[in-house]
Amino acid sequence: IAAPMEDVDFAEPVHEQPLPDDECMADVTNSLRVDDMVHIVHNATKTLSSVMIKYSAVVFRMKKLAKLIREKDSKEHLIETCFSTGRAKVLAPLIQRFSAHIHEERFGTMADCLPKLYELKNALQFGWSLMAYAGVAEAEVPQEGAADAEHHSRLDLVDAAIKSDFDWAYVLMLTELCKVLAMAMEYLEGCSCHWGLESDNKELKKLWATCPGRFRRLPEIAAGDFLREVHDAFKISSALIALGLPPSLPDAERFEVLSEYQAGRNHLIFYFAMKLHYLYVPPGCVFAMAHWDPKKALLAEEKLRLSDCNHPRISKLRQEPLLSQVQAWRDDVPKFQASADGTYLGEFRAYLLELHMALHSSRYVEGEHAKTNRVTANARNHTDAYVSL
Repeated sequence: IAAPMEDVDFAEPVHEQPLPDDECMADVTNSLRVDDMVHIVHNATKTLSSVMIKYSAVVFRMKKLAKLIREKDSKEHLIETCFSTGRAKVLAPLIQRFSAHIHEERFGTMADCLPKLYELKNALQFGWSLMAYAGVAEAEVPQEGAADAEHHSRLDLVDAAIKSDFDWAYVLMLTELCKVLAMAMEYLEGCSCHWGLESDNKELKKLWATCPGRFRRLPEIAAGDFLREVHDAFKISSALIALGLPPSLPDAERFEVLSEYQAGRNHLIFYFAMKLHYLYVPPGCVFAMAHWDPKKALLAEEKLRLSDCNHPRISKLRQEPLLSQVQAWRDDVPKFQASADGTYLGEFRAYLLELHMALHSSRYVEGEHAKTNRVTANARNHTDAYVSL
């Protein structure tokens, strides 16, 4: 019998049997590396604070404000002291419904929280009173202890955030920035066949969400479509920000908000361009050959044909049977696209299908990781054997 704290391995010893080389070898020489696009978008937001000077300070104040409105005790106290009498009483349901939060390391939480905070701007500026909420004069300094000092310090940050027109203008700007990134994620997680379609039919939207083409947009990304979509979205967003800034905002602060937006925009576009450059040159640009636009597909083929890239997947295009089939495709692309005969240029058709069906997102894998983490989070011992079960 084992002692109470003694580690005992009850499993039978494993005798590893060597396998023949041909049975345990995985040939990946024909594979192409593809970076996870969801991680690229997420990582691009991590360094926004390095180019947007006011970013960290404003986000921190809004984080404190969101926490005060979200947490049960502070929410109830806010409604009781600031939104329970007079005209402010009708605004209480808006405060009651708020439930978002900000975690700086997860830009998705900001994309969710900041628009909801901005919707409460007028209500908060109308009903908020530091004196009423704290029960003391605004200039009074607490003397009771560190906990009270920290509490009043947080209230000072909340008070500054609510009363600052600059902070709210900055939140408006960040909200538009978040919308562009949300569009980028929708583009990457969507499909080329249903992108841009709109419908009020929920069942139809669910059907679109099951399309096997989702997360398979490498042909378009390699052709530069994703970067153009982001660039065009930023153009629209910058106009909306300029129109949305309040007329009362001083010119210097207006210029600062717009300058911060341009800095963030330039950073994100530059980051995406650098991270995706490997798809614009051989061998990565081969994915663009599967593009639905014949002009972009032919442009990618020409780039590969004139290059000296010797990647195995590219070398196949210079050998039969693909060599002659690529020539036939190049001579009459419309005929190839219109043909329903799967045997017409069959090997080349299969080659393009592999490119078209390649995944650029690890969302499915990450989802399984999240499920495993949630199930095993409360386990006392995290071993490989336990997690594998």
